[in-house]
Amino acid sequence: MLVPDEDTVLAVNNINLNKPASYETAQLKIRHYSSPDKEKFNGRFSVQSYSNYSNGEKQDYQRWRYTLSLSAKNINGSPVSVQTYLNFNYRADEWNIISRKPAENFKVYDLALKYEISDRSFLLLGRHLNAKITNISTIDGVQYQAGFGKFDAGVFAGSRPDYASMGYNFKLFQAGFYLNRTDLFENKMMDNTVAFVEQTNNFKTDRRLIYFQHTNNIIENLPIFISAEADLYKKINNQSKNELSLTGLFVSGRYSPFNYASVNLSYDARRNVIYYETFKNYIDDLIENEMRQGLRGGINIRPFEDLSVGINAGYRFRKGDPATSNDIGAYLRYASLPLLAISPSLSFTRIKGSYISGNIFGVMIYRSTGLMNSYISFSYRYSDYFYSRKNRAFQSSLSADISASIMKLLSVGIGWEGIFEKKRTAGRILIDITARL
Repeated sequence: MLVPDEDTVLAVNNINLNKPASYETAQLKIRHYSSPDKEKFNGRFSVQSYSNYSNGEKQDYQRWRYTLSLSAKNINGSPVSVQTYLNFNYRADEWNIISRKPAENFKVYDLALKYEISDRSFLLLGRHLNAKITNISTIDGVQYQAGFGKFDAGVFAGSRPDYASMGYNFKLFQAGFYLNRTDLFENKMMDNTVAFVEQTNNFKTDRRLIYFQHTNNIIENLPIFISAEADLYKKINNQSKNELSLTGLFVSGRYSPFNYASVNLSYDARRNVIYYETFKNYIDDLIENEMRQGLRGGINIRPFEDLSVGINAGYRFRKGDPATSNDIGAYLRYASLPLLAISPSLSFTRIKGSYISGNIFGVMIYRSTGLMNSYISFSYRYSDYFYSRKNRAFQSSLSADISASIMKLLSVGIGWEGIFEKKRTAGRILIDITARL
């Protein structure tokens, strides 16, 4: 499957496990359409240009990206809603080739028609990422959910997007169900979801899995998020068997005993997912699939109203790697210096891994101009690192950004970054124009 741009990931395939689902789910009450809701419409259209240049050969190019997102809720006061997220991008120097088959660069990440039976019950048709089972990824087909008491139960059937083009591919048929329960304890909440999914390729089992997701804020100032994923199917040497194998586990918590201090800690363990039919020509290379594990934590303190200090560290390892990977970093940020009205920050990161190690120093200055909600920022980063344990390299990076909003309907941003090494100079220019509909 092609990897969408960062904006798409945030807006559509939001699988950032550090940001669990909103607790607003716990506050919902069943509401039938005896009185239709007011129609709501919002959208955004953006044009972006990335220009890359370098003193190396054949490394200069310009990329254009057009993005459209629309959401029409309760159309004409009805329980019918439509939402979509579309993207078209290409390199300017390849336009002669792309113009012959533009559909190959046109991506549909969300395109669905939804009928709301109540606040927690709906019927949906099209391509959509279900917020309760985000790890399953996007679903092309039919989804139905019904809410009763503390439970929400859902089923779906259809296919998953083509792993090479993000297009529609009915041969990748999938189906499954999920059960969600939300419990309230005064002003506290606990939410649990369990799901079962069967994914196929040409209607032969490709992957069979169960998924569990948990969030709660029962302990004061300590929200917790847990997700676990396990495969139930293996096919080795044409022999199929049902066997439970943990594919992924993520646990995250953030403790804020005071409004000026917080501590966060997370544990992540994951194996590469194997689709036994899709990857059957590479199974021998995938069988030795050791689990990568990582631990990450951080402390953030605000000793004064405008001053923030933090330190964070991470540790990752996998059996068979030449060495473990770890990093440690710290930052110092001041919200607004008197007279100058600028927000400076300093940062330091030390990384060490199997193939690279080094130090990264950074400084950034941010300032709001007070005109048309605009801001400017400048940053400098210096990297001193070793790779392959023998070669040493130095890199300096400069960047500048300016952004402005016009009447909250139009925003314009221009950014530049220059990278300077001993034998190489490179950079990129970004222009972004976004209109809110």
